[in-house]
Order: sequence, then structure tokens, then C-alpha cells
Amino acid sequence: MEVPWGTVTALTGPNGAGKSTLVELLAGVRRPAGGVIERDADVALVVQRPAAPETLSLTVQDVVAMGTWGDRKYGRGARSSRERARNVSRAIARVEMGGLERRPFSALSGGQRQRALLAQGLARSARILILDEPAAGLDHESQTRARRILAEEADRGIAVLCVTHDRADIAAADHVLRLDRGVVLPESTHRAGPGPRAPGSGH
Repeated sequence: MEVPWGTVTALTGPNGAGKSTLVELLAGVRRPAGGVIERDADVALVVQRPAAPETLSLTVQDVVAMGTWGDRKYGRGARSSRERARNVSRAIARVEMGGLERRPFSALSGGQRQRALLAQGLARSARILILDEPAAGLDHESQTRARRILAEEADRGIAVLCVTHDRADIAAADHVLRLDRGVVLPESTHRAGPGPRAPGSGH
């Protein structure tokens, strides 16, 4: 499979097909038993909202800032603390959680946690953005906002891969990959137009 630059690629398929395992492999969280995974740039992985114990002392600001941990421009060294702080503030604003920076992550609703995790991925400013069910727990307005953000990232040349069952997410994607029993089926393209937003391809 290939994930092109400047596009949103939806990865869909039945439960148990291996979608979450595949994105963890692509993001480098897991190591493959065989085959080759090529990544031409830094990767940000947005997971489904985790359970958070009430004793967890992390704030929204802390969680989003974690996206910059180990953050480095691909092959060009680490970003400055000022640049990382700007990325965190910008990401929080994009998911419309301004004013909640000091709110404990454990006190957030499920949808708010998912928005904070999306901001965490955005704060990394990686050129490859991989999301595992980013719309989980979001209301309609937040889902629409998330789709708009992903489209904006693709417009900047980012390679976006999104695991989803949501029909609106699939319809909005540039490309769709279906996974069934661990096998990636032939790709279908939804977007009408000249093709990818930017040349090249990410793997």
C-alpha cells in the first residue's frame, strides 16, 4: 500500500481486519515480522481516546505538548522550545479548546479527550499524520471540524491516513483502502478533480 503526499487516505474494513495493527506498524509502534515499511518523513500517530484515571495530573496543555516529545525536523535536528510552544498553542486553538489548557485531561468528556489527542498529533507538525478512529466519541460539529482540519493538513502537502468506519469520513477522503483479514484490497478514489494536492508519495 502507498499513502500519497497531499491527500487524505481512509483505511476501512470490518472489525478484526487488522486496521489498528497496520497503523501501528506504519507509525513504527510495532515492528513487522516480515516485509518493508518505508517512511520518508516524521510520523505523528493519533490514537483513540484512552481511559484516564482521576488521579492523572496531566492537563490538556501537558497532553498536547507530549506530541512534541522527541520532536525533530526530519533529518534537521530538534525544534526550539519556542517553536514547540507555538505549535502547541496553535494546535489547541485549531481544535477549539482554547481556555481549557489547564483543565485536567481526566476531567474531559470522551469527545474532548479525542480533540486533545488530535491537537497532540497536530502539535508534532509531522509530514505524515496517521489517525486511528479520530471521530470516535465526537459530536457532529466536532466530526465536521476534524474532517476540515485533515483536509487542511493535506492541502499543506501532509500525507494523512485515517482509520474510520464513518461514511462521511470515507466520502470526504481522496483515496480509500479497504482491509479485510489482513489483506489490503484494491484502492478506490472518491475525489473528483486533478488528483493529489501535492506531488510525490509517502509510504
